[in-house]
Amino acid sequence: MNEKNDILKELEDLGSPLARFPRTTPYLVPDGYFDQLSSCLLMAGMEQDAGLPFTKMNAFTIPEGYFGQFPVAALEAAKAEHSTGTKVIPIRKRPVLELKWAAAAILIACVGMGVYNLTTQTSYERELSHIPEGTIYSYVQQHMDESELSEPSTASIPMVKSLDNEEIIQYLDETGWD
Repeated sequence: MNEKNDILKELEDLGSPLARFPRTTPYLVPDGYFDQLSSCLLMAGMEQDAGLPFTKMNAFTIPEGYFGQFPVAALEAAKAEHSTGTKVIPIRKRPVLELKWAAAAILIACVGMGVYNLTTQTSYERELSHIPEGTIYSYVQQHMDESELSEPSTASIPMVKSLDNEEIIQYLDETGWD
């Protein structure tokens, strides 16, 4: 009983509307209902099927000698089918082989595309080396703003502070810049 009161108190604390309902079942069954149920169902069934006779006789019959003749008849039928020259269709493992070839072709295509992309990529430096220096200089002059013409700040780039002019000139000479 203590558990029942604990649950009821918890429901009241949560403000659940279930706390207001009684814990009784709203459905009632008359006394002795299930004692009389089987006999009532049997009587109702007998009233409906009064015209149908119930017998214990088996409705299905097997011809006499059926199981004795069955193996012989089955063997004769198999021999007759074999003598007519039925076509035997072999089970091949060809779809697996075709799948292997398809996978190999896809793999070769992917590797080939990767090699092609790696060998034909051009760097920006190589592309810019083909453009004359005067063209680059005139493009920069035409497309630069006044704010970009001022001296660049190297305070935010720590690597630039450690480079001296000789290293910069060496880099430009190695990459093809005059």
